[in-house]
Amino acid sequence: MKRATLLFGFVVVAMAMAQDTAYDLAWKTADGDTAEYTFNAELVIGDQKFTVIGKNRDKTVSVAKDGSYTVESTQYGVTLKSEDGDQDLPDSEMTKLSMSADRLILKSNDNDESEFNSIRLGNLNTIRKPVKAVKVGDKWSSDIPSIVKGIPAVKADYEVLALEKVGSWESLKIKIASREVDSEEKATSTGTVWIDVISGRPTKEVFNMKNVPFTMSPVPININYSSERKK
Repeated sequence: MKRATLLFGFVVVAMAMAQDTAYDLAWKTADGDTAEYTFNAELVIGDQKFTVIGKNRDKTVSVAKDGSYTVESTQYGVTLKSEDGDQDLPDSEMTKLSMSADRLILKSNDNDESEFNSIRLGNLNTIRKPVKAVKVGDKWSSDIPSIVKGIPAVKADYEVLALEKVGSWESLKIKIASREVDSEEKATSTGTVWIDVISGRPTKEVFNMKNVPFTMSPVPININYSSERKK
C-alpha cells in the first residue's frame, strides 16, 4: 500500500509539473516532414446543408533560420454529402502557405483571388505565437493583419486550457475566439486547437465559424469544422 501511495504521489507531482511547463508554440519540424489528417466540415449555405469529409496531407517544405516556414497542403479522398446523395470529389490542387515565425500567413500561392478563401479562413483560425512561452491558464490576444486587399484584419483571443494527449502527441489545448474587423460580414470563429508541444504542428482542431464569405457563394457560410492528426 505504501508503494502504491508513493507511486500515486509521483504521478500527481509529474502531472502538476507538466501543467506548469511553459511552451513557445514555435514550428520545429524539419524540411520534408509530413503529417496526415482526417477532416469533417459541415456547411450551411442559406437553407442548404452539406457535409465534406476527407483527408489532408501537410508537408514542411522549408524552415528558415528566422523561424519562418513554408508548408504544402493537399486534400484527397474527399466526399461531398448532401440530401441528393454522396459525391466523390477530385483531389485538390496543392496549396503552398508561407508562414512567419509567429504563425501568420505571409503568402498563399501567389495571393490571387482564388486563394481568398484559404487566407480568410487561415486568418480566423490561426494560433498566433505568443511573445513569450505559455503554460496552462495563460491568456493572450493578437491582431492578425491583412496581407491581401479585400481580406479584413482579425482580432483574436487565446487561452491555454490544458495539456492533453492526442494520439501519441503531447498537445497544448488552446481556446480561440476571433472576429474580423472592418468587414461587412463580421465573420467570427470560436473553437479549440491542440498543438504538439514538440513540433508545433496542430494535432486536432475544432472550429465553429459564422458568416464566412466565400468567393463562389452568393451568401456567407456557417461552418462546423474538425480535424485530427492520424500520422
